[in-house]
Amino acid sequence: MSEPKRRDLLVTTTKVVGAACVVGAIWPVIKSFGPTADDVPRYETYALDRLAPGEQVRLTVGEFPYLLRHLTPDEMSEARDVPISDLCDPDARNVNIFQVVDDPRFLAEQASERKKATVENRLIDPAKPYVLLFGVCPIRGCVPVSHRGEYNGWFCPCDASHFDTLGRIRKGPASTNLQVPTVQIEGGTLILPHPTV
Repeated sequence: MSEPKRRDLLVTTTKVVGAACVVGAIWPVIKSFGPTADDVPRYETYALDRLAPGEQVRLTVGEFPYLLRHLTPDEMSEARDVPISDLCDPDARNVNIFQVVDDPRFLAEQASERKKATVENRLIDPAKPYVLLFGVCPIRGCVPVSHRGEYNGWFCPCDASHFDTLGRIRKGPASTNLQVPTVQIEGGTLILPHPTV
């Protein structure tokens, strides 16, 4: 390698290393202007009375989609009429069930090995006609489209899975119901924990 080319290589290398050192030195200062752990939201809230019966909203908490739907009396009745034996996945897939010993679902099914995908076990609160679902199809991770498909619930455009109004899988390649995520209700406010907390 000739002397001028070698000198150019050494100068370029020195500049790159110097720039990396400068960035490394000022990065802690730049980072200090960002939010602290106390500033990051620990949960998101949503007023349930904003949804009229039959309406649905897609909520985003962190980077994750959630599907919230206010069921009509007719939708509740139709869902109750479906025998558990007709479901592709009879499991409730609701992580909120049985967390509180006073919960009527706990008292009714505490001896049951499996929590069945009944209407009450799919709702976020058995006394309120709201269903909240983790909005990701179990097959390819697409967000299902509301009020579509053969059961007027959700339809996954990626794999053509059909879910009913409670997010129970009824037809398609998906084999599990949409998951009911961890949630709390205080009064008329839905509280969703931030996934990063």
